[in-house]
Order: sequence, then C-alpha cells, then structure tokens
Amino acid sequence: MNDQKSRQNVINNLRDRVRNLLGQSVTLDRTVKAEIAPFWKSVPIEELVEQQSVSPADDLDEIAALWPADDDPEELLKYIMAERTEHRKLSKDVETDR
Repeated sequence: MNDQKSRQNVINNLRDRVRNLLGQSVTLDRTVKAEIAPFWKSVPIEELVEQQSVSPADDLDEIAALWPADDDPEELLKYIMAERTEHRKLSKDVETDR
C-alpha cells in the first residue's frame, strides 16, 4: 500500500510540474507565438514540397548507399516495435493511475 501511495505522489508531483510548465508557455509574448504558429498549421503536401524545395527520389540505390552497410533493417524494425510496445504499456499504466 505504501508503495502505491509513493507512486501516486510521484505521479502527482510530475503532473503538477507539467501543469506549471504549460502555464508558463501560455504566457509567451505575441512575437514568439507568431513564430511558433506555422509549425502547428497544416498545409497541403504540394505547399510543403514547395516550401522545402524537395523533389522525389529518382534512384533508390542512391538512397540505400546512405544507409550504413552493417545496420540490419530487420533489427531496426524489431527495435522500433519493441519501443512502441513499451511506450504503449507505459501509457496504459499512466491512464490506469488517473
């Protein structure tokens, strides 16, 4: 029981810290808000391509040459899936503690 209470105290403290940080970020001046706003604005893919001056890949072998030869794509996929699984477990634990 004491362990559960301690865990809940940690969660509550973290939640309070996040709320404080969010409260601080809301008080940003208008200039900063104007600079941040475009990041959150959704734009059509065509406009994004134009903004970033990118073009489609013509040669996949050229891209593959950038990939380190000793990196196994299957191992990368396993790692990503394991990380996602762990993240989901942590998210579920936090939700059940609310």
